[in-house]
Order: sequence, then structure tokens, then C-alpha cells
Amino acid sequence: MKKFIFSFFVLLLFLISCKEEFPPYEDEDSATPNVEYDDTWRYVSLYLEGDAPISINTNTRAMTADTSRRGFDYFEAVFCCNEDIRRSQWRIDKRASINIYTTAGGIDYQATSLPSANNACAVLFAGRESDKTLLAIGKLYSVDDEITTVIKNNSVKVTFVLSAFNAGVDAVPENSAFLTNSKNLNDNPNTANTRVIEALIGGNPFPLFVLPPSQSVVKAQYYFGLKGDSLGLSGDWNDFKNSVIAAAKGEAETREVRYPAGNGRYYYPKYGIDVTTKVTMTNNQAAGVPLQNPVTFTIDTSETISPVKQDNGLFALTFKVPVYAVTPPAQAEDFWYIRPAYMSYNYNIDNGVKDNSQTDKNNGGAVLIGVDVEAANFDIPAERR
Repeated sequence: MKKFIFSFFVLLLFLISCKEEFPPYEDEDSATPNVEYDDTWRYVSLYLEGDAPISINTNTRAMTADTSRRGFDYFEAVFCCNEDIRRSQWRIDKRASINIYTTAGGIDYQATSLPSANNACAVLFAGRESDKTLLAIGKLYSVDDEITTVIKNNSVKVTFVLSAFNAGVDAVPENSAFLTNSKNLNDNPNTANTRVIEALIGGNPFPLFVLPPSQSVVKAQYYFGLKGDSLGLSGDWNDFKNSVIAAAKGEAETREVRYPAGNGRYYYPKYGIDVTTKVTMTNNQAAGVPLQNPVTFTIDTSETISPVKQDNGLFALTFKVPVYAVTPPAQAEDFWYIRPAYMSYNYNIDNGVKDNSQTDKNNGGAVLIGVDVEAANFDIPAERR
């Protein structure tokens, strides 16, 4: 995502102040991990069940590059050929192995989904183990350092190019992953109808999306792009639109507005809480079909009750869609999730900051929304609790 999730230095701050968010891994076995990761998080080498390594070339991850790389701690590789399916999931501090189906003449794993020309495909997922948030997706790029996707019996190394999801809100609608269409013109919200203002909450600025009152249907969407590398490798959602499959119904969730205050505490606005506006996810409601991107919603403000003066309070919108790579895994525990942010940051409001240098800013995933709130000078205090 353009900003998915926060800068490296912000993460360092959270590591110091919110240690419970990033619990240390337990040493579950004494075997030395057979995966190597370089300092830039661009290359990850995985050894197969023989001695053949898979080298995973990871591009910068959305929202900000540093945060995405820091977010990767769990991976899944899937290789499919006809009815033969090989998959392996591993976390960053553990051994990983996968025995790829090949032949002497070779199998071309160029495709990222089924069906394909030769009914074979390969895909790589990367994300966060703690809540299985999917942060990036990759396709096969080379074999034994040659630009090919044909894997043979004697192949020893394959390389994936990995692209990060690229999303996040923005005060400029044209740059925002979240958009609304209050005029209900068509199925895809029109940026011209998205009304957003800058809200100061406890002195910190956040994009506040303002919805019209007394509307039974306000359409909205959240779009996930992909960030490729400087050579244009990967980074196109069309490359993976049939690789990410919905595992069950997606869900929208509205919550009280908050952002981190450190030590496991949060700042909450001293303002009314909107608990009467209703949000419903309208696509990604069937299992076994490709993820529909953008994720779409309808928002009902027809019964929104004003808790304070002329305004209708605030709420934070987040959501999740359970997904899997290409074919269903054996267990539901192996599902991944599409979310606007990972771990508890999914519930913190997104401040729209995409500049890594702004290290004192909070970056969350939830969208800050208000119904018919004042258009200017929106400056309210916040309390820490």
C-alpha cells in the first residue's frame, strides 16, 4: 500500500514502547533455520528438501518500504501442476522446505493462477504471522539465475519477485485508497464525490472522510494496488487477480476512533462516538472465487443519531477478507487475511502520511469517518487511556 503501514523508525519506537505488540519468538526447535535474509530484505534464500535454494527477491513493501520489509515474518510458496499441489508455510526463524514437482524436460511455472496454458502455476505470499495479514505477493522470475520460469529435475535455485500491497488514505481523494460516492452514480465511487477534510485530534492531523446525512446508500471502496520494482517487474494487480482467492465472507467493522499513545495505551478523541451509522461489505461474500479488488461497501447514514451538537460523532472503519493462494489449504488456520494494516495497527486511524522522514507520525489502517461533521476548523482534544 502506498504507505502500508508505517515507517521503519516508527516501528522502532513501537518496539520500545509497545513491546507486547511484537512478542519474541520462542525457540521451538534447535535446528538452525535454513532460510537466509539479507539486510535490505530484498533477498531471502530458502533451501528445498534437497540442497536446492529458493531465492526470493522482495521489492519494497507498500505504505512505506521500510515498514513492509519489517512486516514480513511469514511466507507461503505454492506450486501447482495439474492435480499435484506443493505448498509450504514457514516463519522467519524456522526451517522451510518444499519439494517442487518437476520433470527432466521441465515444467513452466510462469503462470500465477489456474487454469493456465499448461495447467501449472507458482505464487509466493508474504505477510505477518501473528494475524496472517497478507502484505505482498510474488511470481516466479528466474531459475538458476537465468531469466526463465521452467524448472527441471536438475534445477537448484528459483527466484521470485515479490510486490507489496500499496494502499492507505490520503487527504487528496485522487491519491487515496478509500473513496466514497455520495451521489450513488455507479458501482465504482467517483473521486469528485469524495469529501475529505483535515481533522486535528489532540493536535495530530488525520484525513477525515465526511459522509452526507440521511442517505440509505453511500457507496465506498478500498483499493489495494501493488508496488513493483524500478524495472517494472511485477507490481500489477492483473498478474495476481486470480491468485488470491476468498476463503469465506469478508466483514466490515466500525470501531471507536483511536491512535497509539505508547505503553499499550491510546489517544481517543473527546468527541461523540458514532454507533448508529451502518457499514456493510458488498463484495467478497462468496468462498472459492478470486478476491474482488477494490473491496466495496455501502454505508447507511439514514438513521445516524447526532450525539453532540450539530455533528454526528466519529467512527473508524476497518475490514478483513480471509483468502488463500490458488487452491484451498488443508486447514482454515492456514488462511491469510486482506486488511488495511496488520496486528493492532489495523484498528488505529490512518493519518495519510507516506513520507518515511516523518518519524513522529502514527500510521494506522482504519479510515476516519464522520457524518455531516463541520467542514473547517475541526480541532478537538484527545485523552490518553
